[in-house]
Amino acid sequence: MKNISYNIKRLRMQKMWSQTKLAKKAGFEPSAISHFETGNRVPSLKNFIKLATALECTLDELGK
Repeated sequence: MKNISYNIKRLRMQKMWSQTKLAKKAGFEPSAISHFETGNRVPSLKNFIKLATALECTLDELGK
């Protein structure tokens, strides 16, 4: 789980996106991105796919 949180933030920062921008692209509230990045919440499979799509990465890259 820690890797997922780290990778969401790492990939978002590589694109120089705010949490709000990623949230808009993925269809979430900005607070959800914050929860995912801090590890307070684990994205469901459906949301994991939305994040990977928004970040333009593979599921493996996001979850490794």
